[in-house]
Amino acid sequence: MLNYQFEDIESCECIGFFEDEYVYDIEMPDDEEHTFIANDILVHNSCYVTFQDVVNGCDWKEDPIQLLLKIYKFRIREYIEKSYKQYADSTGTENIQNLEMETISRTAILLKKKKYCLDLAWKDGEGDGIFYAPQQKIKAIGVEIVQSSTPLFARNKLKDLLKMIFIEKRKLNLRKTADLLKKEKQAFMLDNIENISMSSGITDYEKGIADDRSKLVTLPHCPMHVRAAGYHNLLLNTSKWKNKYQLIKSGDKVRYYYAKIDGIQGGEENVFGYLPGNYPIEFAPSVDYDTQFAKCIIDPLNRFIEAIGLPPISPELVVRTQLF
Repeated sequence: MLNYQFEDIESCECIGFFEDEYVYDIEMPDDEEHTFIANDILVHNSCYVTFQDVVNGCDWKEDPIQLLLKIYKFRIREYIEKSYKQYADSTGTENIQNLEMETISRTAILLKKKKYCLDLAWKDGEGDGIFYAPQQKIKAIGVEIVQSSTPLFARNKLKDLLKMIFIEKRKLNLRKTADLLKKEKQAFMLDNIENISMSSGITDYEKGIADDRSKLVTLPHCPMHVRAAGYHNLLLNTSKWKNKYQLIKSGDKVRYYYAKIDGIQGGEENVFGYLPGNYPIEFAPSVDYDTQFAKCIIDPLNRFIEAIGLPPISPELVVRTQLF
């Protein structure tokens, strides 16, 4: 019997972790509200189907990916297309659904809708498609690894750490991982400020900052990167460096980091921004490396670690185990 697992990617906060499950990603059209019912679960846009029981339960001696491709070609596609037609006929509507298998993954970490990472084994393409060796092609959607706001240092390191999770999976040694992160933190602290800063565009500076001349006054719901830009402008306005540096304004791109301000460490209020390539070393506050490293690397990594059922690594880079 085939082992189907359909997930409702609209509502789940943490969909799950498919370990060596040979996961199909069946892509549905995005232009309209295309849905279908599978085991009483409403599925939108994409569904994931695992076939590990099939791979383990037969005497297929060749590449398991070839077996899945044949199952799709000779069984699944025809079955679902007939099911579409039956459903449309039963409701007196025209069938506009179109099934396309997009990828096959060896392992998948699905955090929520449009936030996931796949260790691809195959993807649709010309001819028989494109085949990948383990960890050769990591597909990441909606997570820090592929977000332009993530510091360059963090994007590169998170990719390496994710590959390690895909290799070791639930056998991941958290203590060794914490020791590795300690070394990475040292490199993080020695890297160029541009490589460890987050980045974002400023769209409506005036909607977030009420005053940046004598004191910083933020308006309700001011985004963090706008607040960081406002603190830069405050320090510049009250300094002797106004002829050397420019004020940050709407339309600019800003880099920013968690900073040590007035002897207070940590917290969302303590952020400082600057224009790319124009770091004001004369008046910029010190980087809060503990918070910056935790927000940019430890927190994103823990989302993957917790998704596979392991306890998170603390910001102090220790592993806390539960006694009960």
